[in-house]
Amino acid sequence: EFVRIRLSELFDTTNFFAARYNAQNNTLKKMHWVDEVDDFVEWDAAISFSGYVVQTGKTLLLNKQEIGKLAADQNIPITGTPAECWLGVPLVVDKKTIGVLVIQSYTDPKAYDSSSAMLFEQIARDLSVFIEKTTILQHLNLAIKQAEESEEKFRTLSENSPAIIYRILLQPKPAFDYVGPIITQITGYTPEEIYADFNVIYKIIHPEDRMIYESAKQKTHGEPSVLRFIRKDGKTIWVEQRLLLLKKRRMQLWRFRVTC
Repeated sequence: EFVRIRLSELFDTTNFFAARYNAQNNTLKKMHWVDEVDDFVEWDAAISFSGYVVQTGKTLLLNKQEIGKLAADQNIPITGTPAECWLGVPLVVDKKTIGVLVIQSYTDPKAYDSSSAMLFEQIARDLSVFIEKTTILQHLNLAIKQAEESEEKFRTLSENSPAIIYRILLQPKPAFDYVGPIITQITGYTPEEIYADFNVIYKIIHPEDRMIYESAKQKTHGEPSVLRFIRKDGKTIWVEQRLLLLKKRRMQLWRFRVTC
């Protein structure tokens, strides 16, 4: 949703979806879907325009007339409500198509043009890397959860991770229980600086995003949230974080882990 809102500053994203491709059964499954008319969860890539984008690995920009022609030429049934203008781009990682990004307008036949397509392609390239990294982080979170049964395994995994991993104790008072060494490379702050002053975290998190951070603490099931970090040198970077509850004591949050 964050990506869609940002894109809306560039062109109409009223009807937008991102879908992940499953090569084993040749299907697409929505990752995010916002649409005025239709809603699909999973569909056959072989009989859809989004699937055609995946199969060809190429951007597809169509008006309503072109949609009908391509459907007839490629024997693709038109499911859902036909758009006046449709733009789809592949999500590609290491020359492998992992999904598709689509925007469409039901009212404006000139909603998107070749310039829109070029910009959308660039956004799709950036988003592909982000999605792949998110998948890696999900696997990493599972591995860490298993490794935490042994503190030694947890530290070995964390200290060799490309992601920032830290744990926070909230009782008896907030304090960092563990901070992975990669944090220095990403933020400029050393683990020692963070251990010494818990409030350093609020220097790192962008002031406008602190509410996102605090809100994420209430979820505690690993849901992702996107926010900005301010490096020690003043540069701003975007990160995705996942907070996971590790232990409860007397029904109060005692410790959680963050991966970003």
